[in-house]
Amino acid sequence: PEQLRGTSRAERAGVAGRAAYQASVVDDPGRAEIFRLVQIESLRADGARASLAEALEDLGHVRSKLDRHEEAVEDFRRAAEIWSASAGEMSPGALEARRWMAWSLIRARRFREAEELLVADLNVLEDPTNLSQESSLALERVLYALIQVFEKTDRHAEARGLEERRRALMAQD
Repeated sequence: PEQLRGTSRAERAGVAGRAAYQASVVDDPGRAEIFRLVQIESLRADGARASLAEALEDLGHVRSKLDRHEEAVEDFRRAAEIWSASAGEMSPGALEARRWMAWSLIRARRFREAEELLVADLNVLEDPTNLSQESSLALERVLYALIQVFEKTDRHAEARGLEERRRALMAQD
């Protein structure tokens, strides 16, 4: 975009990020996507890993809103990889990016892949050594997404069982 010419990469990333946010607020996902792409390119050049992961997640949300779920899956996958490499596989950022990736897989009707992803995270989150307030919230969110997979694949009894587990978990908090 014209207003970003002649600025440093850091300034360009900041301006593009704010412009993308403003475009998303006024419900202009096409414009938001353009600004997120500019922001991502600037952040990639600067090596700002956490900011890059966040921008990729935002781009995934924009593309999902545009019903471009396959592209959103890849955006969330790349964000999860960055979070995993910089903060650990079970870091809040990595978990959140994988959860959004699962939602995009569900919307793309790739239920088996979504289930595999969610079950892998569920198994790790249920490990007693990972118990914390933050992991409890992540576990509740993973259970909810997995319930949706089971509902959409006509596995209602399994969905009900997970819903009972989710409610019991929520009652503990």
